[in-house]
Amino acid sequence: MRAALLAVAVAAAAAALPAHADCGAMLEVVSPDGRGACVTAPGAHKLIERGWSHAPYSFSVMDTVSVASAADSLRPSDSVVARVLEGFDLTERTRQLIHDSYAYTQQRTGSLTESDRAWLREHPHIRVAYEWLWPPLEYDDGGRIGGLTAAYIKKFEEFTGSDFVPVHAMTLTDGVNKIRSGEADMSFMAVDSDKRLDYMYFTDPHTALSANLVTYGEREMTIDDLYSSSVGTVRGTEVEDWLDSRHRDLAYTSLHDYEVAFEALRDGRIDVLLESWIVASHIAATVGFEGLHNAGPAGHISQISMGCSKADLALCRILDKMLASVPEPERERMLVEAIADSEAHGGAELTDEIEAAVHEAYLSTKQTIDHLTEDEREWLAGRDEIRVVYESQWQPIEFSGPDGALEGLSGRYAEAFSEFTGVPFVPYPTDSWAAGLAHVADGRADVSLMIVETDDRRRAMGFTDPHTVVAYNLVTYGESSLGPDDIDHIRVGTIRGYEIETWLDLHHPGVEYVSLSSHELAFDALEDGRIDAMVEVWPVVSHIARDAGFEIHNAGPLGRTMDLAVAYTKTEPELADIMTKALNSIPPETREEMLVHALVGSYVDGAE
Repeated sequence: MRAALLAVAVAAAAAALPAHADCGAMLEVVSPDGRGACVTAPGAHKLIERGWSHAPYSFSVMDTVSVASAADSLRPSDSVVARVLEGFDLTERTRQLIHDSYAYTQQRTGSLTESDRAWLREHPHIRVAYEWLWPPLEYDDGGRIGGLTAAYIKKFEEFTGSDFVPVHAMTLTDGVNKIRSGEADMSFMAVDSDKRLDYMYFTDPHTALSANLVTYGEREMTIDDLYSSSVGTVRGTEVEDWLDSRHRDLAYTSLHDYEVAFEALRDGRIDVLLESWIVASHIAATVGFEGLHNAGPAGHISQISMGCSKADLALCRILDKMLASVPEPERERMLVEAIADSEAHGGAELTDEIEAAVHEAYLSTKQTIDHLTEDEREWLAGRDEIRVVYESQWQPIEFSGPDGALEGLSGRYAEAFSEFTGVPFVPYPTDSWAAGLAHVADGRADVSLMIVETDDRRRAMGFTDPHTVVAYNLVTYGESSLGPDDIDHIRVGTIRGYEIETWLDLHHPGVEYVSLSSHELAFDALEDGRIDAMVEVWPVVSHIARDAGFEIHNAGPLGRTMDLAVAYTKTEPELADIMTKALNSIPPETREEMLVHALVGSYVDGAE
């Protein structure tokens, strides 16, 4: 049965990968002697049981459904760079500079430093808070932690060699409270919130779950029907925070637990339960409740991260690196295997019914609403413009052109968002970057298109998922070779107000960095030896240095990425979903090309 489960898991996880050029919507498998074949999912199951293997980058979810993985598309591929450069008559030197600039946007390291290893030697046992019943993500399995969490624990053990001590919690909220009180060190399944940021650090999300409209019996329903329906939630779940911020006028019934919520659906006290289908369907199967129906997406995505106590930031840094070591396709495979194991738990074989349930549960995690709702269209109709705060001199990512228009990557996103919403995204000039963010926070401006989310910023602004990931580098005057292990032993310079200062305060509290108000002052500090290295994104700093006639050297990756997202004012709740949908309207490959075009523009005058 295990081989069949693995075949289902791999088949579904492959949906996050590009379709094979020859197999189309079928699944590619490889024989023990290396021969390939294109087969349906059931055929693949039989061949894998006979010793065949699953070919990389093939595709199948019920042989018809493709789910694109946005996370893997954030860093452009060499083929995209080559395709964009075909449109320009460039010298080999310029082409090489553009390729190097692109390569540096990806430069990163996820290896453990000596200080990380020292911390792990001092803390051989890490206490993990886990929820008793939250299948297939996390649950008690005979005194052990089961579900997706178990898969991440295995990855962490392989990465660090550490052991884990389970700390039982009745709910996710209970688990967070145990971390706050010091009874536990971390959780593998945590959802961040403004209230938790004072005492917890959260990694980047590793799993995204769509909130669904769950009904009793089949029923037609969309997000536009919520205000005319009786809505229920499970108390303490993150969807309640979303409703409080995004649908402030919507009354909902907060129910004590899942079983009480299911009963409320059955007896008609509520019309719809807002909950992830993957969780609700698995809990219903566990408690023997039948009749639930997934009526579609509710319009919200819960981002699941690893959370740890800010009292142990060394652990948080290690969690970041461990997560970065797990490729996105591997994360998808782990999720689908957890679903398959939960669906078939205790069963003798993988039936067609169970296989269908695995696929349905997996695909439900990807359900989103791409169209604008009636409320959102009405809000946009009342706006003449959407005001964009920007950094005026951060070429080639974001800057102001001679006519005051947004240029660089930011300009391309503003143009795409204007087309999606029908409302112009216009630059909103301010005296400084910090002043601009304050204007977004109080509603004088609406959005910032190129910004990194931090705890402090989240208290004042909302954020989309990242759309572009670039790496921080250590930049020196003259050739040098540095890395993350060196950061605690050199004099570092930063640009004042940038997110990297917050990260250094959290993860390298012993580093006394020099906060400089401009790149030109940072270059002077490098040249006269007041700092040994500055921290910045190479395409940006190299462009500014070139214009200033200053020679600098890329000494290596810091081990930290800059995850650029769209921030929006919380004074206009409609912007939350509008900006998410506007971002999702840009295909992943188009985002890649937009970044490469921006890099090209920093080397080629008049680039289009």
